[in-house]
Amino acid sequence: MFQRLLLGAVISIIGCLGANADDRYSIHAIHVATLNDLSLARFIEGEDKEKKIDFAVYIWLLRSNERNILFDAGFYKDKWFHDRDISNYVRPDKAVELAGITADQVTDIVISHVHWDHMEGTFLFPNAQLWIQREELEFYAGRGYQLEEQEVDVDEMVQLIRKNAAGMVKLIEGDNVEIIPGLKVYTGGKHTYGSQYLLIENEQNWILTSDNAYLYRNIEDQIPIGVAVDKKRNLAAIKRMIGLAGDQSRVLPGHDMEIRRRFPTSNNITTIVE
Repeated sequence: MFQRLLLGAVISIIGCLGANADDRYSIHAIHVATLNDLSLARFIEGEDKEKKIDFAVYIWLLRSNERNILFDAGFYKDKWFHDRDISNYVRPDKAVELAGITADQVTDIVISHVHWDHMEGTFLFPNAQLWIQREELEFYAGRGYQLEEQEVDVDEMVQLIRKNAAGMVKLIEGDNVEIIPGLKVYTGGKHTYGSQYLLIENEQNWILTSDNAYLYRNIEDQIPIGVAVDKKRNLAAIKRMIGLAGDQSRVLPGHDMEIRRRFPTSNNITTIVE
């Protein structure tokens, strides 16, 4: 009798350990481009417009036993290179190969918002289920495009609508939603109308902010971003991110080159969690 109870307890413990292991994600920042000499005032509210910064473009790869997930997917169209100083560019579908997977192995892409440097690359990953806030898609497929033509590409919106019609888009309804086991999205950052950020529930929580907090200065000095629909709500979201992560060191800004210095980096790949 005792042996059967002991065996049952061991099986139960192993099952729990397996479940935890399945939900644990590795986290890698893949550097796909640098946008050079941008005004710091775009990213830090109140900064001198004449100060310049080099701006990293990342796609974030999260891997579990079952899924290869991207948070945002970069860009690839030639037109973005015409009037911007862009260096260190790697096309997103080729960049993931540096991390050991192919484009057709990406299972999901969480789109933080519809700006060109975050959403355009999603269409290079043919098998990926896309996740986006419903209000973000609806706003920028309609009136919002007229307000932000320089950052939202109409052809990309058409492609997104076609993906939705094909059943490849999941529309997320608002704040604090678990979309995949161990991954929750939150709204309120207000970089765009319905921008979202991502909580990864590992052994320790991590937050991927996207443009809702561009730089470590936004987080560590609690300064809102320079480009936001609502800067007061943006600052409130930054404070919330720190609370959700449990420590500001686990809140990862969307575009800071400093990430590549704070975590182990080899070429284009920065390892946050192995």
